[in-house]
Amino acid sequence: NRLFISSPFYKYCEISLPKLRDEIINLCNKYNISFMNFYDITKSNIDNSIFTDGIHLNLSGNILILNEFLNSFKI
Repeated sequence: NRLFISSPFYKYCEISLPKLRDEIINLCNKYNISFMNFYDITKSNIDNSIFTDGIHLNLSGNILILNEFLNSFKI
């Protein structure tokens, strides 16, 4: 299942994004910063029309991310 719309850079992104995610997690661990996994949140909501073009979030997608972000600060 492809997550994004067709692009000549799709394969590059498909290979590079997991590497970038791993490096961000490593940095978060190194500096004791919480990692927010927005990828899994968007992937689990991919059928809920949260993208404008398959890559960029629409209003619903941005609200989803914002709510997850705000919920992470609730005690």
